[in-house]
Amino acid sequence: MHTLIQTIFSNGERFPMLVNEDEVPDFWATLFTSHELRNQTQSSISSCLSSIRHLYKWEKINNKNIVDDFKQSLVPGTWFVESIRNHCGLKSEHIDKKLAQKLNKRIVSFKQLKLAKTSAISQVSCDYQQRRMYDISAFLMFVGSTILKNKPNSKFLIAELNDLAKAIEANYPRSSFSRNNKRLPHAEKVIFEKFLEVFKPDSEQNPFKRYDLKIRNYLLVQLLFWTGARSGEILSLTIDDIDYDLNSPKVKINRRHDDFADSRKYQPVTKTNSREIIIPIWLRNEIDHYINKIRRQYPNSKKHPYIFVSHKGLSAGQLNRHQSYRH
Repeated sequence: MHTLIQTIFSNGERFPMLVNEDEVPDFWATLFTSHELRNQTQSSISSCLSSIRHLYKWEKINNKNIVDDFKQSLVPGTWFVESIRNHCGLKSEHIDKKLAQKLNKRIVSFKQLKLAKTSAISQVSCDYQQRRMYDISAFLMFVGSTILKNKPNSKFLIAELNDLAKAIEANYPRSSFSRNNKRLPHAEKVIFEKFLEVFKPDSEQNPFKRYDLKIRNYLLVQLLFWTGARSGEILSLTIDDIDYDLNSPKVKINRRHDDFADSRKYQPVTKTNSREIIIPIWLRNEIDHYINKIRRQYPNSKKHPYIFVSHKGLSAGQLNRHQSYRH
């Protein structure tokens, strides 16, 4: 099975790759991302590679190799469109479970892997299903056109390939909501307020034992609340991003894609334009306390400018992992 890894180049650029069981980069996936997606963000490339990996699972299930088919001047037909549409609507873990059963030589019928016969808990959203289909179509167009253009009947084969892409697009799921057309439930205001109360350092319900962890996680939650920023944006804040204006302190959300100072393989980054957001004076003071009284206790924190650091073991003082507040 293929694995998605994150590589950091010497200039700080993050480059996701699919590698096989021998940890060798997949040729076509790497060529596709290098040629077509190099200017996109790490997150976008990773998402596309996840879709390609989902395609490879389809090949394993159906004992197919589309690259080999292209080499033999064969373009998938309408049967493929319906099959890949159903496959893209299923969660990866559901597919992996069925593959594991197959490897364990249990009797499994992959004909049962259809949306109509599968529990809703095993299905992805329509938007995610469509994204997978879009990525797979783009990948097949790239690989197919690269191989088929050298065939004697290339004009005819490329026309078939274009028809395949159109057929995949015509079969996109149209609903923008979940499959049962019900909106996802949301937390009531009183529940959200209780959640914030739990993270207060003096709360008896606070699940963290150490004072330094309580302070750091409390500040993370409060910054998310007061700024409306994404978790990755908060984890990317540096000491210079805090404006210590006496009357109107601010947090600066800056774009730092492929920052050389960020050692995390999966770098949390800003997805929108840079901006400044006013925060309460008390929150600025709490951040200042964390930086000067808690963060500075860890020698590794002096090697980078990022505010929030890991507080665990040998990694103490290093950058916090993306979307993880446990350390």
